[in-house]
Amino acid sequence: GPVFVEDGVVHLRRYRDVERVLLDGDCEEFNQDASCWSRGERLNLAMHFFWLTARRRADGSPGRHDALRTIVEPYFRPRAVENLAPMVRAHALDLIRRIVAKGTGEFDMARELAYPLALRTIMSMIGLPLEREDWVRERVEPIGQLSNFHEAGLEAPDVEGFLWDLIRSRRAHPGDRLVDVLIASWEQGALSDLELLGYIWGLAVGGYHDPGTNLANSFCLLDEFGLLDEARAHLDDELWLRRAGEEILRMGTPFPSGYRTAVADVTLDCGFTIPAGSPVRLWFSAANRDEAVNGGNPKASSPEVFDVTRRPNRHLTFGKGVYRCVGAELARLEAHVALQTVLAALPGVHMAQNRPFARRAGIDDGVIQATFRFDQSTAEKQLSA
Repeated sequence: GPVFVEDGVVHLRRYRDVERVLLDGDCEEFNQDASCWSRGERLNLAMHFFWLTARRRADGSPGRHDALRTIVEPYFRPRAVENLAPMVRAHALDLIRRIVAKGTGEFDMARELAYPLALRTIMSMIGLPLEREDWVRERVEPIGQLSNFHEAGLEAPDVEGFLWDLIRSRRAHPGDRLVDVLIASWEQGALSDLELLGYIWGLAVGGYHDPGTNLANSFCLLDEFGLLDEARAHLDDELWLRRAGEEILRMGTPFPSGYRTAVADVTLDCGFTIPAGSPVRLWFSAANRDEAVNGGNPKASSPEVFDVTRRPNRHLTFGKGVYRCVGAELARLEAHVALQTVLAALPGVHMAQNRPFARRAGIDDGVIQATFRFDQSTAEKQLSA
């Protein structure tokens, strides 16, 4: 849709406009660095993660983005992420066993599987003790309810102490997890104290919300459009699963929008001029349904239609360019493994009608409560075989 301005914020919804902003890696027109809107005060620890840094700060001095991102990027590349599949599958099976052990033949897809799987996965990668799962969830969950990062107050008062205790423990007994990589960088002077804490906590927040939302969206969208049985028939078809996964990401868009600040007067090709200093909101969810990009293709349906065979599938769910989501491949892997594992282990799984269902529209946009049912007796037999 066209550009519109509301309460001083410029909203961009066309794919071309959003892409232009995303590809401005050197901040010549737009900047995502927190220094553009904060006053240098201590923010929520998750806001001191590199997703609110850029190559240039508001005053034009060099930014911290590339130096921070480089530390962990190798661990999120496709081949490294592929090696995590057995760990993700083990977590999924453990959650499934707990669901079947209840003996009810039903469960909350979001609360008992999707978000717990995402949290266990990222906690294992970071090196956070899994026995603190509930404690971490209670503290990262509220951020997803905000409409944007600017609204985030300080984290719970016990978070910083928990992180320093973790750091002391890992320094005494180092391992091979992300926290150990970050501690080594901190000891070498590559990270400040605040950056170290923000990195650990930001990974936990990001690894919980976006992948968890995408996991819940995956099962709900496939059920809504009657495709769970088709998915079950294609569990060994990597191409089908990959295309279905991309369409879920496009249609569901778990992280629907992002923010930038215009650092110069910018005239879009539609003729609209964004004044320097304006806050700009990028609507990835709208760009993903732009008829100019995902329409007019004889091999794919209208962008308003959920089509798991869509090709090509052009979406900006993970951003683009130097600021592209570092966890993109991890989110894809988690959804892929979850579909294979859940559909094989829970025969006949489907969403229950006339049961509680809830969505959240905030920093994350997706399902947060959805009751699913399955064949309890057959599931028990399969797990005991």
